[in-house]
Formats: sequence, structure tokens, C-alpha cells
Amino acid sequence: MTTTDIPETDNNNNNNNNIKKPQGVAFQMPTSITLATPRKGKIVYIEGKKYILDENGNPCQMCNTLDDFQSFTSLGNTSTTTTTTTTSKPTTTTTTTTTSISKPSTPVNINPVLEPAPDVEQLGRSSWTFLHSLAASYPEHATTIEQSQMKSFLLLFGNLYPCWYCAEDLREWMKENQPKVKGRDEFGEWMCDAHNAVNEKLGKSKFDCALWKQRWIRGWSKKQ
Repeated sequence: MTTTDIPETDNNNNNNNNIKKPQGVAFQMPTSITLATPRKGKIVYIEGKKYILDENGNPCQMCNTLDDFQSFTSLGNTSTTTTTTTTSKPTTTTTTTTTSISKPSTPVNINPVLEPAPDVEQLGRSSWTFLHSLAASYPEHATTIEQSQMKSFLLLFGNLYPCWYCAEDLREWMKENQPKVKGRDEFGEWMCDAHNAVNEKLGKSKFDCALWKQRWIRGWSKKQ
């Protein structure tokens, strides 16, 4: 478990940025955040196709596309081979294990009329819409408290994101690319860089981050 300290005061804006307390509700900003151990499942390959499972060995719907999720649940009892490579200088050890994957006891029944639960693609699109909108509404010059709150939010977001596989990638990326939250401009560009890192990994084209305000604040012109 990890504990992250949060500054208690904002020396520059003590009077103007006090958090309003809801009437009748005891509210207190935490001075630290304790992170639980992130959830983690495993990855299996069946006939060359990758499937992401949750910590219980079941297909993770929010980690796979809907097509892959339905494909996996229709496989029945399947023997899969998982290869784990451990590198320790100066030698590399590769261990191969065979795992038996059982078909979930409850079959997946997708009602063609009703919208199914979100898969990894829908979850990703919705999440990026939220995150870019968050950057677009961020203060032009954030106070110390606002910067601290945003860093704490991103820390929690990377720990609680429903797709554990995606969350793990985000946490690793943020280790090398610390959030830039001094103001809207740098935060918006940082968020765009984060999105592009995912696009690159998925083989998608990168977005021109010079246009992030046009996309997420002003919006595209109908003539474009």
C-alpha cells in the first residue's frame, strides 16, 4: 500500500479558495491518500488471440472488446498456453505454463435491443472525453490546492480504472511523465500526450496537440 501526502494549505490563496462545506455534513480534506494494491488479472492467448482476464480468471469485459468478450465466452473449456519471461541480468529465464480456462457458468446473453455493458473501447472513449473535458475546464493558473487535488485525482484514477490492464499502462506512463498541472495550457497538452501514447500503442494516428483547445474547448467549425 502507498501513502501520498497532500498539502494542507495554499499559502497564496488561503482566503479565496476555501472549500465550501455542505450544510449539515461534516467535511474534511484528507491530508494523505492510502492506495490499495491495484487489481491485476492475467493475459492468455488462444489460437494466437489475446484475451485479458480478471483476478478471478474470468474474461474482463471492460478490458476486452465486446467481440473478443463474446468470443471468449463461447469457447467452452479451453487449454491455453501462457508464456512469462523474466529478465535478470545477465541471464533471461522463460517459463511456459499451461492453464485450463473454463467457460463461465453464466452464459453471456446480449439483448440486441438493449445496449450492452461497456467494453474496453467504449470505456476508453468515454474516459478520454471526460479527461480532456477536465483539462479544458481546468483553471488557467491553478492554485497550490487545485494542483494538489488534480494530482491526487490522477493518482486515484490510475489506481481505480476498471480495466486493470489499461490502468497499469497509465501508471507506468505517469512514472516517466509526471502530471503537469500548473495551469490549463500545460495540463491540456500533457493530457493530449497521454492520449497519444495510448494511440501509438494501439497503432492509431497521433492527434496534433497544438489543436487540443480547438477540439475540446472551442469545438470544430462545421466548415472543417
